[in-house]
Amino acid sequence: MKILVVGGGGREHAIIWKIKQSPLVDKIYCAPGNAGISELAECVPIGVMEFNKLIDFVKENNIDYTIIGMDDPLARQGPPPAPGSWWGPRSTSSSPPASPAG
Repeated sequence: MKILVVGGGGREHAIIWKIKQSPLVDKIYCAPGNAGISELAECVPIGVMEFNKLIDFVKENNIDYTIIGMDDPLARQGPPPAPGSWWGPRSTSSSPPASPAG
């Protein structure tokens, strides 16, 4: 199974660390990733908001699952119309909290 994780922070590092433990996973990519993530996954130079490039990467590399760790991409645009399964925070749970001042 091939997995793409979108993001480059601590949340994505933890997700990749756990996914890497599965014997079902053959390859993990991360876009864009970071130096620490590169020790666990192959980082690809695609920004988190570059949905067209992400979709092309998923198609070209036959990615089975894509996990979007960051809130911003899904909150701003929603899940992309792309092949495979895309997982991440729902737009409602990605919304900024209401101001405590009202």
